Order: sequence, then structure tokens, then C-alpha cells
Amino acid sequence: RSKGGLVAEAFCKREDRIFPVKDGDDFVAGDRLRFAYTKDLPGILAVFGVDDSGRVFPYYRDDALAGINAPPGAEVMLPESVELDDHHGWERIFAIWTAAPLGEDVIRDAVASAMAGAQGDIRQTSRLPLEAEQVSFLLRRP
Repeated sequence: RSKGGLVAEAFCKREDRIFPVKDGDDFVAGDRLRFAYTKDLPGILAVFGVDDSGRVFPYYRDDALAGINAPPGAEVMLPESVELDDHHGWERIFAIWTAAPLGEDVIRDAVASAMAGAQGDIRQTSRLPLEAEQVSFLLRRP
């Protein structure tokens, strides 16, 4: 990453344990994920998941695939955690940082384009074709 670039982290709470999310690790229904970021400028942070069927779902703002206002800071914890459902297969979480909000259609089109380029394999889709800083985490859901 470049100096001042986006750093995104995720933490999992499973029963009484809290541990960092590592790319490709196993996660199960009921695990709770919480996200943190480091960025030196204010912006909009969108955090969402894409499962291996190409379904896109927001992790914040259940009503829309939209970002939240994110002030600059180091290791800023996002409010609340997200409980994982009982999906089985692969899922990728994206954290996208932009100066202005992206429309839901822009995000969905970028996901569709990236998935088409990877023959529908979310494991091969670590970046989206967007002019935005991005971090992604691959989750295996056995």
C-alpha cells in the first residue's frame, strides 16, 4: 500500500474468542465480524460481501448497498458487528474507499464485470474494476 493508503482489518468473534480475519480462513454461521480502517483523509467506506453465486449484500445499511461517512484516523472501528448467516461455499468481503459515494448500480456492475472476468470464481476476484482504494478478504464457509 502507498503511504496514507487504505488499511482495512476485520476481526471475528466466535463464542468467547476474538481473532483477526485472515484471507482464506474458515468462518461459520453465528461468527460476528467487525471492521476497522486506517486512512489519512476523510471519505466514504463501503463494506459488502459477494458470495460464490455472485450475490452482493451490504454489511452496513441493510436497506442499500451504500458507503458510510468515514473520518480520517488510525484503526477506527466501525460501529456494530455483522453476524454471518449459514451460507456454505466461498465469500469475499470488499472494503472500498472513495472520496464521494458510489451508486449501488456502479458497485453491482463492477462486481458483475469482475465475476465475468474470473469465470464466476469469487476466489479469483480480489479487486473490482473501480477507481477506488480497495481491500478484500476471502472467507471459506464450510
